[in-house]
Amino acid sequence: MPTGTYVLSGSVTDGGIPISGGVDVEVTSGIGTGMAMIANPSFKFYGIAGDTEIRVTKSGYETQVLRILVTRSQTSQIDLVPSQGRLITAGTYTLRLVAAAACQQQLPENVRSRTYTAVISQSGAQLTAVLSGANMGGAWRPADRFTGFVQSGEVRFGPDRYSGEGAASTFRPPSILEVIAEPENWDPTYFTFFGAVVTTPDGNGYSGILNGTLEVITMPGPGVGWWDSTFQRDYSCRSATHQFTLTR
Repeated sequence: MPTGTYVLSGSVTDGGIPISGGVDVEVTSGIGTGMAMIANPSFKFYGIAGDTEIRVTKSGYETQVLRILVTRSQTSQIDLVPSQGRLITAGTYTLRLVAAAACQQQLPENVRSRTYTAVISQSGAQLTAVLSGANMGGAWRPADRFTGFVQSGEVRFGPDRYSGEGAASTFRPPSILEVIAEPENWDPTYFTFFGAVVTTPDGNGYSGILNGTLEVITMPGPGVGWWDSTFQRDYSCRSATHQFTLTR
């Protein structure tokens, strides 16, 4: 870089959440005028100095112009505002999850389609969905919620996978665990799902897909000697086309 110039980097967000997809970022005045790149969601310009203007554009959002006095290498966060206002998603829904066609024969019949009551709360772009209407969590309560966000006309969720396969003592439960069998003399069986969900408004709520995995797993229940217990995956099927529907 020329002497006396710096690195200007940053990220583009919506309600503090990184924006997916390309965002056009251009230096429109100052040393470095004409530099441009597509942020996804981060950007970085080299050779910037002095009074600088950054222009950020993305379809579905109001254009943002940021003026920065650059006297050292620095980082900025640019938060965009939806041009048509933000989707208001909070409310009570019926969530129906249906296994992809390719998974129908790989999963037990009782978990190929599951239905829950989903209460969604919203704070800006951030969402939290809490499920009920089933035996959620078991020994691992709550295990009944996952987070998401609203962005550019889409509603996205990301139920988390478990970790620590093998010994139960290192097991971290996923976002969602539903008890589907709880025998008296052996370990409970749970249904879980995890991955990336993308939905769009459909008039009655939101519909879309879960790109992820549906699984049936066995884990010990209360009072079991954890040091002797093991995790067991009974059934598992990954697909990019599991149906995910939220109906009011």
